[in-house]
Amino acid sequence: MKTANSPEAVKMNTNTAKRIRLIAVDLDRTALRTDKSLSPAVSDALQKASQQGMEVVIVSGRPFESLPAELIRAGFIRYAVTSNGAAVYDLDTGSRIAQTLLRADQVRSILNLFPDMKCFEVLLNGKSYAWDDYVRDPARFGTAAEGIDYIRKTRTGIGDIRAFALKHEAQLDAMDIICREDFEREQMTKKLKEYIPSVFVTSSVRNLIEISAARNGKAQGLKLLSERLHIDPSEMIAFGDAHNDLEMIEYAGTGVAMGNASREIKDAADLVTLTNDEDGVAVTVRTLLEKQS
Repeated sequence: MKTANSPEAVKMNTNTAKRIRLIAVDLDRTALRTDKSLSPAVSDALQKASQQGMEVVIVSGRPFESLPAELIRAGFIRYAVTSNGAAVYDLDTGSRIAQTLLRADQVRSILNLFPDMKCFEVLLNGKSYAWDDYVRDPARFGTAAEGIDYIRKTRTGIGDIRAFALKHEAQLDAMDIICREDFEREQMTKKLKEYIPSVFVTSSVRNLIEISAARNGKAQGLKLLSERLHIDPSEMIAFGDAHNDLEMIEYAGTGVAMGNASREIKDAADLVTLTNDEDGVAVTVRTLLEKQS
């Protein structure tokens, strides 16, 4: 792994055997700045990559309807892997082309494992529905300041979220448990893995436990799409920053950790670029375009 402290951090591996045909980008704290905005530099670099024939793919833990409107309207991104791999969308038509839902028995098992749990959200048909107390005051449940407005705008508040989850138990893309303390997250994650091994458990931010079907994960969603597009993993470059990006970083031929990424992502990556607020995605993509031009 190269570090972000030298120019080598943004240079492509000259030993890459194949040309890059697909760029997979996480959104929050990767392609997007900390304030959730998309910088002109990142937008321009990804658009130029698309113009050179590369498939630019959003790979996010967000559900479909929480994707940034400016990226959906941009016209140079055709596909999005959402909800940590639970659904793959064709953005041109707005249709799902692949999905792996939680089973009804898995949803019931999660609710039974935590009988007093209220603060969680469910991802259903590309939308997020959350306990209304959380939507009203995300900060009280550990949401960072820059995420408060995003939560309020993208979640639909539900009073009895447990009843809502049970009503739609066979239709859910995923469930997210909101935790106020690191200890709470660690203990609940341990119980999920011990008692419900049939689900996939990950996390993109410290106050969330993200749960989907065992066959999910960003790498699996990207695999489903790449098989459809006949693109080999060796022809992919993937950018990420958090635990839910780990499998994708390892799956792609070239895995790139952001300068602000967690230690486990930096250790797993082939190289480390600059931070999201320093346009690390743009810097590395521009280097890629120069190398392949």
